[in-house]
Amino acid sequence: MDQAWILSMLLIMALGLVIMSSGFSRRGFSLSSNYKSLTVLFLSLILHIVVFPFLSAILGSSFSGHWMEAQSSLFLSIAALILIGSGIERLNCRAALLGIFIWQIFIYFPFLQITRPDGFLIQQWGLKDFAGGLLVHTTTGASALGLAMAKGRRFAFFNLKKSSNLELFSLGAGLVFLGWLGFNAAGADSPFEQTQAILNTLLAGAMGFLTWSGLDRWHPPQRVSIKGGVFGMISGLVVITPGAGWLSVNMALFAVFVGTVMAFYCALFVEKALRIDDEMKVFSSHFITSWVGAICVGIHFSDFQIQTEILLPLLTGLTCWAATFFIFKGWSMVTPIVLTERQEIESPDILIHGESSIEI
Repeated sequence: MDQAWILSMLLIMALGLVIMSSGFSRRGFSLSSNYKSLTVLFLSLILHIVVFPFLSAILGSSFSGHWMEAQSSLFLSIAALILIGSGIERLNCRAALLGIFIWQIFIYFPFLQITRPDGFLIQQWGLKDFAGGLLVHTTTGASALGLAMAKGRRFAFFNLKKSSNLELFSLGAGLVFLGWLGFNAAGADSPFEQTQAILNTLLAGAMGFLTWSGLDRWHPPQRVSIKGGVFGMISGLVVITPGAGWLSVNMALFAVFVGTVMAFYCALFVEKALRIDDEMKVFSSHFITSWVGAICVGIHFSDFQIQTEILLPLLTGLTCWAATFFIFKGWSMVTPIVLTERQEIESPDILIHGESSIEI
């Protein structure tokens, strides 16, 4: 697959995540969320090109050419955008930038090294990953829970205003779906795998959307929602990515159904029982679902290993969760990492940026 095509698909996914965060945020928070997302995106691109090669040289490894550097930098940007979704409204910009910077250096980068084709997890543990997305979804999903716990509860936790623009949120989700489809197809080694990856990715997004919507209709207040459907679509895409070109259609649909159901009930448990403010349900729709996807790949190849498909993602998730919690909790002892009560109740768009978005 043409390298420019892969980079274009990754950039579309990244911009889709930026648009999603803006449309998802409450009225008065949209521009603030948009600014934080764009800043994290561009900072991550520069960080990867400037800092990561230096760190790799220290460890005795290097990226194989500018193409791999460009691809890895966009992966890093997408990972950062997914993580910040856990606190997209409430994190202040300073905390978002410095906290994400530390997370990328001390959490993402070490896992990047061991999940390379010649890395420890691939060579020694036999980890299989069709499109290379396990690193992103496992690390960011678990880290999102640590970030959500570190920033604490909202001042008005269950009295929230409505999202500013769900049409914009849906548009961003569509761009994410488009980029995801192109990237999964690009991971194929043969025309058959490419066709299978395209078909499975399309069906995964559809099955995830319908499954989450059905569960929304089943549970009080028994209403389907655009946000719920999109979270289901994302969950389905994450489930299928580790085995997009390998799994049969029936296996893919079953895996997505199971993964989306688990993500839905996990999101309910985190919000209602634990009362943790994971704003865009990153933990449930990325970590839980990537774990299900890894298990299904192991079953498909008939070499299922408990330590690789079950214990390894859990150990990775536990490490990322704890490290992220201590990073942001420690930083919060130095300076506030969330908006002030006045900013949170009123409008950071006006109070911080002096701008306001058009409400449709």
